[in-house]
Amino acid sequence: NKNLGEGKHMNIQHVKIRAIGKMIAELQNGMYVDENSSAVVVCTDKIIHSAEISRIPHCCLQFIDTENPEEENTFTREQAFIIRNFIFSLPDNITTLYCCCNWGQSRSAGLAAACMNYLEQEYSAVFDNSSYTPNLLVYSYMCEAFGLGIPSKSEIKHLHLRRAITARSLTQQHMARKTKTRFKRLIITGDTNLFVIRCRQQDGYDVILKDPDWSLFLQNGLLCPVEDCGREGKTIPQTGKDLISDRCSIGEVKPSDLVVVIYGITSSEEKMGDMIRKYLLWMKYVYPGINLLLVCPVGIIAFPRGSRLEEKRFSSRYREIAEELCIHYIDCWNWEEYLADHDGYKLPKKEKRHFSEYLACKIMEIMA
Repeated sequence: NKNLGEGKHMNIQHVKIRAIGKMIAELQNGMYVDENSSAVVVCTDKIIHSAEISRIPHCCLQFIDTENPEEENTFTREQAFIIRNFIFSLPDNITTLYCCCNWGQSRSAGLAAACMNYLEQEYSAVFDNSSYTPNLLVYSYMCEAFGLGIPSKSEIKHLHLRRAITARSLTQQHMARKTKTRFKRLIITGDTNLFVIRCRQQDGYDVILKDPDWSLFLQNGLLCPVEDCGREGKTIPQTGKDLISDRCSIGEVKPSDLVVVIYGITSSEEKMGDMIRKYLLWMKYVYPGINLLLVCPVGIIAFPRGSRLEEKRFSSRYREIAEELCIHYIDCWNWEEYLADHDGYKLPKKEKRHFSEYLACKIMEIMA
C-alpha cells in the first residue's frame, strides 16, 4: 500500500539524476539547485566530504556498482530501508530529490527509477534514456522498501530488454551520424571461444553455439576495423616463449589502436589476478603508450536453473587491476542475468546478438 507510513506526507515533485561531481558544482554555483527545496541521496563506493552537499538534507551510503547481491560491499536491503526512511522523513518544503552516484548513470538511475515508480511518475523513461544504465539491484530493493514488492523475474527480464533496446538505439544513432571515434582500429587478443554461449545440460554435455561473425558485428557497430588476434582456448601468456608468440600475433600497435584483452577464468582468484596483471604490465612495457581495455567476463556460460557462477567475484579483482594500471575496463558479468530464466536446455536465438550489441555499446562509450 503506497499510503502506508510516513511516505504519504511526501511532497516530492521532481526526481533528478546527477553525477556527484556535477551535483557539487551546481551547489557551488548557487544557480541550479534551490537549497531550500532540495534533498540528495548519494550512492558511491568512496567517502564523500563535501561542504556543499552538507548544506541540504542528504543521505550518503557506500556500496559498489554491481547487480550481483553475492558480492562484497554491494547494495543491501538494509541500505534500501535507510534511503526510504530518509526520503519519508523529508519535510514538505522539499520538492526536488537528487539521486547521485559517481557517474550519474547506474546506481543513481536505479534509485531514481524506483522513486519515480513509487511517486507514480513516468519511471520507464529512465530505462529508455541512452544516458543511463539503471542498476536493477538498486531498483529492485528500493521498490521492495517502498512497498511496491520485489520485481518479478519476468519484469526484470523486460527491463533488461529495454536496456538492450536502448543500447542498440544508441549504436544505430552513432552509425547514422558517422561519428569519428577516438580510436581508428580495434585489436582483440585472448580466447575467441569466450564469444560462445555455452549451455551446460544436466547429462553433463555442453551445447555450444558459436557465432563466427561477432568481430564483424563489432566492426560494423563501431565504424572501425576490428582485428581478431586471439584463438580458441588461448590462456594468458606467461612464459617468454608464449609472450613472444603473443606479440608476433598482435603485431604492430599504434597510438590510435585500442587493444582489447579478453581471457577466461581458469584458476583461483588470486592466481588469475596475478597472471592478468603481469600480462598487462608486459603489454604496457612492450608497447609504450598502448591503449588497453580489459574485459571481464569474456563470454556467457548458462548453467541449469539454480546453479551459481562463482567466478563473478573475479570482476572486482579485475576492476582493481584496471584502476591500478590506469587502463579501460568493462565489467559484463551482470549481463548473464539476462539468461537467468531459461531452463538450461534451450537458449533464445537472439541472445548472442544481444550480448554483442551490449559489448559494442560499452566499447563505443570508451571510443567516443
